[in-house]
Amino acid sequence: MSSVRVIQLPPVMRAYAALAVCVFGVVGAVMLVSAVADGQVAVVVFTVVWLVLALTLAYRMLRASVVLDHDELLVRNFLRTRRLPRGEVEGFRSGSYGVMSFSRCVFALLRDGTVMALDVTIRPGLPGRSRPTRDAGLRQLQAWLTGTPTRHDAF
Repeated sequence: MSSVRVIQLPPVMRAYAALAVCVFGVVGAVMLVSAVADGQVAVVVFTVVWLVLALTLAYRMLRASVVLDHDELLVRNFLRTRRLPRGEVEGFRSGSYGVMSFSRCVFALLRDGTVMALDVTIRPGLPGRSRPTRDAGLRQLQAWLTGTPTRHDAF
């Protein structure tokens, strides 16, 4: 595969993250102005910390992606970014994500025994709805791993 392929969150989830940035920004700004006007130092500190954490998570959610380059996989998850050469990736599998067994995602299996979730592939495990998309995405990721060209985007 000679071209770069980018997998991102679905547009609905990216719109949700953008809306969260706006809401957190407005609410945080109102809380900050109110706390500064009242001279409440503890509330100012709490608000600044809350704003930084909330906006950082929302920004990371907007930037989450998997980039399939010719010879490396760039995984931008919600909390961590990692570059993986093709030789470090053993395969891809689908499975339950976290404690919410109804959510499914694709995992990258690495040669050192590490299993890494690809956060942009997280989908609710709705019967009959998300499985075809997830299976097509798995085939596409496996095709990248083997160097086989694909014709369409699955995720």
